[in-house]
Amino acid sequence: MKPIRKLPALLLAVLMLLPAVGCAGCRGQTPPKPDSTTAGTPDSTPGSNDTEPGSEEPPKELHAKDILGERDLSGQTITFFNRTGGNMWDIQSLYAEEILSEDINDAVFARNEKLKEDYGFTVELIDSGATSYSKRLTQAILGGDYGFDVVTACGYDMAELAANAVLLDLTALDGLNLGSSWWNTTLNSQLSVGTALYYLSGDIICEDNMAVRCVFFNKGIADAIDHPAEELYTLATDREWTFEEMFSLAALAYVDTGDKKTERIGFIAQKVVAGNVLLTAAGVRLTEKNDVPVFNQSLPTDVISAITGYLTGDGVRIESDALNPFKNNRALFMTEVLGTVSKIRDWDVKAGILPLPLYQKGQESYNHFADGNCLNLLALPTGNAARRSNVIFMMEAMCIESDTTLNPAFYDKCLRGRYSSDPESRGMLTIILDSYFIEDANLFKRAWGSLQDDIVSAIMENQSVTTVLEKYRDSLPAEITKTVNRLSEIAAAQRY
Repeated sequence: MKPIRKLPALLLAVLMLLPAVGCAGCRGQTPPKPDSTTAGTPDSTPGSNDTEPGSEEPPKELHAKDILGERDLSGQTITFFNRTGGNMWDIQSLYAEEILSEDINDAVFARNEKLKEDYGFTVELIDSGATSYSKRLTQAILGGDYGFDVVTACGYDMAELAANAVLLDLTALDGLNLGSSWWNTTLNSQLSVGTALYYLSGDIICEDNMAVRCVFFNKGIADAIDHPAEELYTLATDREWTFEEMFSLAALAYVDTGDKKTERIGFIAQKVVAGNVLLTAAGVRLTEKNDVPVFNQSLPTDVISAITGYLTGDGVRIESDALNPFKNNRALFMTEVLGTVSKIRDWDVKAGILPLPLYQKGQESYNHFADGNCLNLLALPTGNAARRSNVIFMMEAMCIESDTTLNPAFYDKCLRGRYSSDPESRGMLTIILDSYFIEDANLFKRAWGSLQDDIVSAIMENQSVTTVLEKYRDSLPAEITKTVNRLSEIAAAQRY
């Protein structure tokens, strides 16, 4: 069935506000903590179910029917309100009309056809026609007749929708196996507030992974300075890939031609995110997570001072446009969102992928982030109680079936291209995707203010970070408390 490509008229003209409907089948499950998931080994693929070395049995594929069992859903559909704003964050991994000899499209088609064969249900979309739409969705859901089963939206919108009491607390629903491998348990634990989880990430789509920041590198330049790709991959795998290593290589690669249009750059990043990329990589948090967010009012001045030094070092360029120098084979390292790989693989550049470096050896883990505009998440609207059990079942089935369809296609999209293949980066992708999160100070910025932006600006302009923290010392804790209380009250109301 073709997707619905326009909004129902009622969705655009909702005037009536009805109370939110409570959840059925409540069980009070708490989202898993970050340490409940073990990071994959560097040469494994998430969802591949690899067997132990020496095993004679091939990896076992995950299929929904083997795990969820039989259910007759003939003639039913699962309808997604789909983020489609005409940019790189559009979600394209929910529906495909036909085979087009394109990795993601064909994998989605195969997944959906398999589920139609096994269970009888089909997938439909309602395109959002915009990148952000929390106000419109709030009115539609409160109006009660909105025509979709699942919401997809950016993190910023999801935070607002949850506070508007139009999303269900997913931990209180039967049938969602939130601790299973097909849900992103590490990221989802970051998205929870207290015991409530209103939006989540899982294998049902791949665009959430496209939002994570990583390091791309030019293999030709790496060879030219006698530090080939194999050496860099080994550094990352052995946890010796550090700020010092990366910026030393950046300085080594730098060639000053006297002309910024022809110089060879060691490291390049966008000005608006460069400071935040390195803060995150160093493990610095503006809000700590102990069930609920807590404002971190004291940041390590030595780390911030070091980051400022690295960003002003030899061969480092912080620009509004980081892509063109890398495209033109003039930059060794570039930090960008993983989604950029779809462009890079069509450029005449032999490029590899690396995790963001450790601040120093001995750091507990690699750290990566996505911001609330880029990150796509899923949620269930309030209401729709009669269909809820089947909708949850269909979501789970789509996630599980993605193991043998969408997940491998996502890896292929990242690793293969017109001009080069990069199978060696497979292990790097696993490291990256096992260690990314979203900062609450970013996710809730529409309600809490622009702390993260102000901190990054201070770093980039070599100004006092302490002054910025002082500005938020009283207001931010109050806003956090307000948000936590609001989301907790909504969850409690849904349970009873």
